[in-house]
Amino acid sequence: MATSFSDSLRSPESIAIQSGNIKKEIAFLVSGLQLEDKEQQTQIASRLLAISLNECPQASYSLLLYPLATLLLNGNIDASSAAQSAINTLVNNSDDVRSALIKTGFIETARQVLIDENTPNHIESNLLDVIQSLLFQGVNANEMIGLISILSQLSEEKSEEKKKISQKAKMIHTLLLSQGVNGPSEQLISKLENQNEVHKREIEE
Repeated sequence: MATSFSDSLRSPESIAIQSGNIKKEIAFLVSGLQLEDKEQQTQIASRLLAISLNECPQASYSLLLYPLATLLLNGNIDASSAAQSAINTLVNNSDDVRSALIKTGFIETARQVLIDENTPNHIESNLLDVIQSLLFQGVNANEMIGLISILSQLSEEKSEEKKKISQKAKMIHTLLLSQGVNGPSEQLISKLENQNEVHKREIEE
């Protein structure tokens, strides 16, 4: 194996890597995420995408999740977009990946990132794409209950630069509501309203 990331990412031997060496290469690429070289991050994301599309056996899919999730939240637009494409590929092809994303707290991470006003638009958009893919692939909608509030907020965005984000958020929000997911705050309001009705009847009696 090459001794530098650039060599690994560019050499023909790396592109033709056999499945038995995929775990080693993924570990090698993950260590490269510690560097802050945007060009290299984009290359790593592209390489991970190539692995997920063409070379990675399903048994190794979960190994790609950590580096891809890290790159998804990257300020580098190209790296984040490549990571989003790779994650969606895995989500569409593996129930194990879908389960792993839920179990490892991806949804809560997404919620925290989406409520941060300083999050770049491309990260918000890419996160919403992954969330939508999870729903389309049959992930339990109740796992998304914590997203209801921020999705509602994002769907109300009026600025032109947030237009696509607003549309994606509204679509996901509508889909969740159609599956009976109302969110903690709305459930609490409903409970309080029911309690008020009971109290009113008791007073009237």
